[in-house]
Amino acid sequence: MTKKPLPVKKKEFMEEHLPYEITLMRESYKLALIPKPWAEHNSFIVAFLNSSRNLIEFFKNKPSCDFDPRMFTRSTYQIEKRFLRDTILTEVNNQISHLTSKRTKVLNEKLGEKLWAELNANLESEISRFEKALTDEYKRIWKLPQSFAISTSNVSGQSSSPTSTVTVTTDSRTDCLIAGPTGPSGPQR
Repeated sequence: MTKKPLPVKKKEFMEEHLPYEITLMRESYKLALIPKPWAEHNSFIVAFLNSSRNLIEFFKNKPSCDFDPRMFTRSTYQIEKRFLRDTILTEVNNQISHLTSKRTKVLNEKLGEKLWAELNANLESEISRFEKALTDEYKRIWKLPQSFAISTSNVSGQSSSPTSTVTVTTDSRTDCLIAGPTGPSGPQR
Protein backbone atom coordinates (compact mmCIF):
# COMPACT_ATOMS: atom_id res chain seq x y z
CA MET A 1 0.00 0.00 0.00
CA THR A 2 1.48 3.35 -1.02
CA LYS A 3 1.15 6.32 1.28
CA LYS A 4 -0.89 9.26 0.15
CA PRO A 5 1.39 12.31 -0.13
CA LEU A 6 0.82 15.10 2.39
CA PRO A 7 -1.02 18.11 1.03
CA VAL A 8 1.62 20.59 -0.11
CA LYS A 9 0.46 23.57 1.96
CA LYS A 10 0.16 21.53 5.16
CA LYS A 11 3.57 19.98 4.57
CA GLU A 12 5.09 23.38 3.83
CA PHE A 13 3.47 24.81 6.96
CA MET A 14 4.96 22.05 9.13
CA GLU A 15 8.37 22.06 7.48
CA GLU A 16 8.91 25.80 7.30
CA HIS A 17 6.32 28.26 8.56
CA LEU A 18 5.43 26.88 11.99
CA PRO A 19 9.08 26.05 12.87
CA TYR A 20 10.02 29.57 11.75
CA GLU A 21 7.46 31.22 14.07
CA ILE A 22 8.46 29.02 17.02
CA THR A 23 12.16 29.65 16.45
CA LEU A 24 11.60 33.39 16.01
CA MET A 25 9.61 33.45 19.25
CA ARG A 26 12.34 31.59 21.14
CA GLU A 27 15.31 33.49 19.77
CA SER A 28 13.76 36.96 19.95
CA TYR A 29 12.64 36.27 23.54
CA LYS A 30 16.23 35.49 24.55
CA LEU A 31 17.52 38.57 22.73
CA ALA A 32 14.80 40.85 24.19
CA LEU A 33 16.10 40.04 27.68
CA ILE A 34 19.55 41.47 26.88
CA PRO A 35 19.92 45.27 27.17
CA LYS A 36 20.72 46.92 23.83
CA PRO A 37 20.26 50.28 22.13
CA TRP A 38 16.59 51.31 22.08
CA ALA A 39 15.69 50.46 18.44
CA GLU A 40 17.44 47.09 18.50
CA HIS A 41 15.91 46.17 21.86
CA ASN A 42 12.40 47.12 20.76
CA SER A 43 12.83 45.19 17.51
CA PHE A 44 13.41 41.99 19.47
CA ILE A 45 10.44 42.72 21.75
CA VAL A 46 8.16 43.29 18.77
CA ALA A 47 9.45 40.17 17.00
CA PHE A 48 8.84 38.10 20.14
CA LEU A 49 5.34 39.46 20.71
CA ASN A 50 4.28 39.24 17.06
CA SER A 51 5.49 35.66 16.64
CA SER A 52 3.84 34.82 19.98
CA ARG A 53 0.60 36.34 18.72
CA ASN A 54 0.77 34.19 15.56
CA LEU A 55 1.34 31.07 17.66
CA ILE A 56 -1.53 31.93 20.01
CA GLU A 57 -3.83 32.29 17.02
CA PHE A 58 -2.66 28.92 15.68
CA PHE A 59 -2.96 27.02 18.95
CA LYS A 60 -6.35 28.56 19.74
CA ASN A 61 -7.52 27.86 16.17
CA LYS A 62 -8.49 31.47 15.55
CA PRO A 63 -10.12 32.32 12.19
CA SER A 64 -7.11 34.50 11.26
CA CYS A 65 -4.98 31.34 10.97
CA ASP A 66 -5.61 28.99 8.03
CA PHE A 67 -4.31 25.96 9.93
CA ASP A 68 -5.94 24.08 12.77
CA PRO A 69 -3.46 22.27 15.07
CA ARG A 70 -5.70 19.18 14.84
CA MET A 71 -4.80 18.87 11.13
CA PHE A 72 -1.43 17.51 12.28
CA THR A 73 -2.24 15.59 15.45
CA ARG A 74 -3.85 12.40 16.65
CA SER A 75 -7.59 12.52 17.29
CA THR A 76 -7.01 12.66 21.05
CA TYR A 77 -5.49 16.14 20.80
CA GLN A 78 -7.93 18.87 21.78
CA ILE A 79 -7.69 22.63 21.33
CA GLU A 80 -6.98 24.20 24.72
CA LYS A 81 -8.31 27.73 24.33
CA ARG A 82 -7.43 28.51 27.95
CA PHE A 83 -3.72 27.60 27.76
CA LEU A 84 -3.00 31.22 28.68
CA ARG A 85 -5.09 33.92 30.26
CA ASP A 86 -7.56 35.56 27.92
CA THR A 87 -6.27 39.10 28.34
CA ILE A 88 -2.75 38.43 27.04
CA LEU A 89 -3.70 38.45 23.35
CA THR A 90 -5.71 41.64 23.88
CA GLU A 91 -2.76 43.27 25.66
CA VAL A 92 -0.40 42.36 22.82
CA ASN A 93 -2.89 43.62 20.22
CA ASN A 94 -3.40 46.89 22.09
CA GLN A 95 0.25 47.62 22.79
CA ILE A 96 2.09 46.16 19.81
CA SER A 97 -0.03 44.96 16.91
CA HIS A 98 -2.56 47.76 16.51
CA LEU A 99 -2.40 51.54 16.75
CA THR A 100 -5.31 52.18 19.08
CA SER A 101 -6.24 54.60 21.83
CA LYS A 102 -5.71 51.68 24.23
CA ARG A 103 -1.92 52.03 24.00
CA THR A 104 -0.34 53.41 27.12
CA LYS A 105 2.67 55.54 27.86
CA VAL A 106 2.65 54.54 31.55
CA LEU A 107 5.75 52.37 31.93
CA ASN A 108 4.34 49.84 34.43
CA GLU A 109 1.28 49.30 32.19
CA LYS A 110 3.40 48.34 29.18
CA LEU A 111 4.20 44.75 28.22
CA GLY A 112 7.26 43.95 30.29
CA GLU A 113 9.51 41.05 31.15
CA LYS A 114 7.00 39.50 33.58
CA LEU A 115 4.39 39.19 30.84
CA TRP A 116 7.00 37.99 28.34
CA ALA A 117 8.03 35.20 30.73
CA GLU A 118 4.40 34.19 31.27
CA LEU A 119 3.71 34.21 27.55
CA ASN A 120 6.89 32.28 26.74
CA ALA A 121 6.23 29.61 29.40
CA ASN A 122 2.62 29.09 28.27
CA LEU A 123 3.59 28.86 24.60
CA GLU A 124 6.46 26.45 25.32
CA SER A 125 4.03 24.21 27.21
CA GLU A 126 1.56 24.32 24.32
CA ILE A 127 4.30 23.62 21.76
CA SER A 128 5.37 20.58 23.77
CA ARG A 129 1.79 19.30 24.04
CA PHE A 130 1.36 19.76 20.27
CA GLU A 131 4.63 17.96 19.45
CA LYS A 132 3.68 14.98 21.62
CA ALA A 133 0.36 14.67 19.79
CA LEU A 134 1.70 14.80 16.22
CA THR A 135 0.68 11.94 13.97
CA ASP A 136 3.49 9.64 12.80
CA GLU A 137 3.18 11.20 9.36
CA TYR A 138 3.90 14.69 10.69
CA LYS A 139 6.48 13.57 13.25
CA ARG A 140 8.62 12.43 10.31
CA ILE A 141 8.70 15.89 8.75
CA TRP A 142 8.76 17.94 11.97
CA LYS A 143 12.20 19.49 12.28
CA LEU A 144 12.31 22.22 14.85
CA PRO A 145 15.77 23.66 15.38
CA GLN A 146 16.60 24.33 19.00
CA SER A 147 18.50 27.47 18.10
CA PHE A 148 19.40 29.49 15.04
CA ALA A 149 22.74 31.10 14.52
CA ILE A 150 22.27 34.01 12.17
CA SER A 151 24.98 35.53 10.09
CA THR A 152 24.89 38.26 7.55
CA SER A 153 26.84 38.43 4.36
CA ASN A 154 26.85 40.90 1.56
CA VAL A 155 26.36 40.13 -2.09
CA SER A 156 30.09 39.77 -2.68
CA GLY A 157 30.01 36.76 -0.34
CA GLN A 158 31.92 38.05 2.66
CA SER A 159 30.46 36.30 5.69
CA SER A 160 30.76 37.38 9.28
CA SER A 161 30.12 33.84 10.58
CA PRO A 162 30.81 30.77 8.46
CA THR A 163 29.29 28.42 11.08
CA SER A 164 25.71 29.66 10.87
CA THR A 165 22.73 27.41 10.31
CA VAL A 166 20.70 30.15 8.65
CA THR A 167 22.18 32.81 6.45
CA VAL A 168 20.53 36.16 5.98
CA THR A 169 21.90 37.82 2.89
CA THR A 170 21.78 41.53 2.27
CA ASP A 171 22.66 43.59 -0.76
CA SER A 172 25.44 45.93 0.41
CA ARG A 173 24.40 48.51 -2.19
CA THR A 174 20.90 48.88 -0.76
CA ASP A 175 21.02 47.16 2.66
CA CYS A 176 17.93 45.23 1.52
CA LEU A 177 17.20 41.70 2.60
CA ILE A 178 17.69 39.31 -0.29
CA ALA A 179 16.61 36.06 1.33
CA GLY A 180 15.05 35.03 4.61
CA PRO A 181 13.35 31.97 6.08
CA THR A 182 9.83 33.02 5.12
CA GLY A 183 10.08 36.64 4.10
CA PRO A 184 10.25 38.20 0.68
CA SER A 185 13.31 37.66 -1.42
CA GLY A 186 13.91 41.38 -1.81
CA PRO A 187 14.82 43.27 -4.95
CA GLN A 188 15.87 41.20 -7.93
CA ARG A 189 18.35 42.72 -10.37
